[in-house]
Amino acid sequence: MIFGREPVSRAADDRPRSHDRFGAEDLDFLSAAALRDLADFEARHPIHRGLQGRLLCIALCQGAAAHLVDGEGGVHDFDVWSFIRRADGVPDFPVRRRMTAPFERPTFLASSRRIDLLGRSIADLGDARTSLASYLASGRTRTSRALAERPAWILYPAELRGAVRATDQICRT
Repeated sequence: MIFGREPVSRAADDRPRSHDRFGAEDLDFLSAAALRDLADFEARHPIHRGLQGRLLCIALCQGAAAHLVDGEGGVHDFDVWSFIRRADGVPDFPVRRRMTAPFERPTFLASSRRIDLLGRSIADLGDARTSLASYLASGRTRTSRALAERPAWILYPAELRGAVRATDQICRT
């Protein structure tokens, strides 16, 4: 898998949304892509070593998560967020960092979807679900407000898989 930077503007990307369903293997692929990206980032930026050790969860967010939870809206791309435990004395996850990777799975291969890999450092409230729901509900940043508009779907750790909403309503499948 090749990671790269792409322009943030999506105005030129006028592909229709895919309404295909995706399964556990696709979710595993997204999770693995984010874990590889974190490992690669740590290897290239020594100041950020230890991010993986502070990883609370990896979540699918925005349109693809809403499609997974509600079956509506379709998928334009996969926004996969790594949520890192904030800690004193160590740098937070860089807020402007955004990498991309191809989504090379048969489910969406014909429609050539991409994975956007992003992250944030958030407060650890004892467990990943509570921490993520609190971050989404906080509304303190433009990002938290935007992500809270739709459900998030925890991908990693796999035992926590399920939807998390800013309203603290937790759904599992």
